[in-house]
Amino acid sequence: MNVHKLTAMASVGILAFQCAPLAVSAAEKPVSVRYVDDSKNIISGAEYTIMIKLSNKYIAADNNGNVQQWDKNGGSTKWCIESVGNGACRIVSADDHSKAMTVENGNNKNGNNIFLSDYQDSPSQHFIIHKANEAYYITAECSGNAALDVFDQSKENGANIDQWDYWGGDGQTLYIQPADNKYRLIRGDIDGDGELSFHDRILMAKGISYGFDDAAKVVADMNGDGKADQADFKVMTDFLLGNRVNAETYCTIPYTNNNVPQQNTEPDNEQKPNQDQEDYVAYLFAYFSGNAPNQEKLFYAVSVDGYNFKTLNGGKAVWSSNVGTKCIRDPYIFKGEDGFYYLLATDMKATAGWDSNRNILTAKSSDLVNWKEVTIIPIANASPNMKGADRAWAPQAIYDPEKKSYMIYFAARVPGIDNRTIMYYAYSKDLKKLDTDPKILIAPKNGNDAIDSDIIFENGKYYMYYKNETNKRIYLAKADHANGPYTEIKQVSEGSRGVEGPNIYKKIGTNKWLMMSDAYRDRFYVMQETTDLENFKTVDRKAYSFDFTPRHGYVIPITAEQYNALTKNYPSAGLPKLPNNK
Repeated sequence: MNVHKLTAMASVGILAFQCAPLAVSAAEKPVSVRYVDDSKNIISGAEYTIMIKLSNKYIAADNNGNVQQWDKNGGSTKWCIESVGNGACRIVSADDHSKAMTVENGNNKNGNNIFLSDYQDSPSQHFIIHKANEAYYITAECSGNAALDVFDQSKENGANIDQWDYWGGDGQTLYIQPADNKYRLIRGDIDGDGELSFHDRILMAKGISYGFDDAAKVVADMNGDGKADQADFKVMTDFLLGNRVNAETYCTIPYTNNNVPQQNTEPDNEQKPNQDQEDYVAYLFAYFSGNAPNQEKLFYAVSVDGYNFKTLNGGKAVWSSNVGTKCIRDPYIFKGEDGFYYLLATDMKATAGWDSNRNILTAKSSDLVNWKEVTIIPIANASPNMKGADRAWAPQAIYDPEKKSYMIYFAARVPGIDNRTIMYYAYSKDLKKLDTDPKILIAPKNGNDAIDSDIIFENGKYYMYYKNETNKRIYLAKADHANGPYTEIKQVSEGSRGVEGPNIYKKIGTNKWLMMSDAYRDRFYVMQETTDLENFKTVDRKAYSFDFTPRHGYVIPITAEQYNALTKNYPSAGLPKLPNNK
């Protein structure tokens, strides 16, 4: 076993006669890992990336030790954050733990540069990480109110990181996430100080007597058998005595962005949903129900024929957001290339105003019941061509095989680029951050606005159905590539009725497609049918039904297994039976 530093060898004399758990007070609580932040997202001792909201670039160190911003593939962008007590931490290079971020001159002067130097336990090397909504800002013990900032508010690679009086700007707003989306920790380093020492052995003894929380149990599991017990205590003792042990150096805990780390189960080991389209037998409708905060959540309904939908969970929400505005609108669910389901939604609270949202929300699920990896993707001011954007509405995504990436598309208004609300797109491989700057996807030639797009790929073409926000009708545009250019074809909604949120889905086992859209002023849904994706026939309102009043949502096909699991987890009266008793 090999760790970065080993300081416990001087304690051999003490360890020699102390080979059993220590006696502890009955008042002791279960042993926990040490967190650096109050929200319990930053576990001491793990490796992190620090992204700057202003530029979507990362805090990095160059070869000379200067700390600057850079793309993720440039410079050393991984940092180990380790508690030093009293609410402070050191931020050391993941490549060399002896080198720590340091404030030049060691005082609170604006403009002091940040650089790497040998760690000397100095106030200029001790930092406090402060929560700021969904992000953070960082000050040093020597710096008072001065926070890490990007020099001259630059968005360019190589811009220096210095300190400036905290004012909440995007150059001071930082997203701190575990590197590679998992906490990577030294086995046995329960106190998170970056080394395995006698103090960790004391914590191990306490934990064996009084228990561990989920994260500490993973770290204390020295032999990797899924438990933290006497056998692990012996492995740690043998190692600290200088004996050879059979133990991996590191353990990992998945990162979920839900404050508390989950059990030691890697996401890649999860069972993936069934991908055989021939097994689809029913439909799931995801929607939100209104403009009050308690209605801006995820709701579910099911159907076995694609026309008649029954709400699940007695009409109550099945999931709610705990990030951003803590409200979601326009939920969109699709199956990714990896077989997992992904949720995208508008991170918005209507009571705060229609132009109040600046971000979009994403989440991941293997079963459509449990949502994890909940992530806020910044849109407004996150890139030069989103500067001043005052909305990011109804996000959806489609996999683009030409780019080998997901194309996220959404409606935005960006003064200076186009004063209309129109469709933009950007690429993302993991649906947790944008890998490219947003660009215009479609802007109607007649000068009208365009929102609420739904794109499908069929017959070698991309079909986009979108709401003309100016005249409130649904139009079709087509393209040969996911990112366009799109050719405007014609209006496909009926007459002059105001509708929004078009959602097109295929009727299982047929060549027929159904499109639902929200007649929001009339408080009912319109349903249309097509077989060629261009010419639509309105379905008589008596031929379809909802026992609820949905708002902008999305329909996907589901298997019998998924239907049974959903109805078991979210039971409701009067649910339809599956065809052929499946």
